Amino acid sequence: MVGTSTISKIVRDGCEAIWQVLYLTYLQLPSTETAWKEVAKEFMEEWNLTHVIGALDGKHIGIECPANAGSSFYNYKGFHSINLMAICDAHYRFTYVDIGGFGGDNDASIFGSRDLYDNLENNKLNIPGPEDVNGYNLPYVVLGDEIFALKRWLLKLYSGRQLPEQQAVFNYRLSRARRTIENAFGIL
Repeated sequence: MVGTSTISKIVRDGCEAIWQVLYLTYLQLPSTETAWKEVAKEFMEEWNLTHVIGALDGKHIGIECPANAGSSFYNYKGFHSINLMAICDAHYRFTYVDIGGFGGDNDASIFGSRDLYDNLENNKLNIPGPEDVNGYNLPYVVLGDEIFALKRWLLKLYSGRQLPEQQAVFNYRLSRARRTIENAFGIL
């Protein structure tokens, strides 16, 4: 017979080993300009939106409230959760995952406190610089929803109703491309 604490250690160590293998093998952000451009090429081919290097969102994963946690894990949807923050490519493959944000925090505040945010903000990921596209100097961008702040590297929808045709078409294309992260969560 094996004790509970022994089983607990085996499960914890086993999960850690699986995570390390998965992370090191499958969950790697591109590390070269060429690799980033390949991701952008796939977004253009699949979703007709140029210079996109990923779609970003958070997902609430339901949990039992930890002892003495107060409201930290209680989310706006009315249950206790941790946050799964992720970025995926044009084919629903996760390229970045961060698990463990408090369910009571919003996606933007969780992402803003992560190393990836700082690396994007300070251009430390070998992402290519802006390039000319039909006379416009366009940066490479991550797609986010309305909770995220507009950045030179983060693109979101135009807000409002009755938008001019160009903005409406842009919103349509951005929404289609950003749905990759929603679909990736659904597939997961």
